Amino acid sequence: MDSSHTTDITERLQRIISGWKGAQQGQPLLELHQACVNAVGGRGNALFPRLLPVSILMVADLGVSHLQAALKRYNGVGRNTVLQLGLRPSGGKW
Repeated sequence: MDSSHTTDITERLQRIISGWKGAQQGQPLLELHQACVNAVGGRGNALFPRLLPVSILMVADLGVSHLQAALKRYNGVGRNTVLQLGLRPSGGKW
């Protein structure tokens, strides 16, 4: 794949992401992710894993315990990951 093709795709992704108004319009983040996957040419494109996350893990009330629980429920890479944060959250305890 030549660099001009890669540049075209990355510029297309930048336009999609910067123009996304989904948060204001109540669109799920997964729709933005799917639009980006489509712009790259689908999951079969060799650039896909280099440019985009393979999936999006939605976590309500994001915190260490909720993220750890969501990862355990997730059926993919990272499922058995044990979170280790390098910094204490501000204003909270571990």
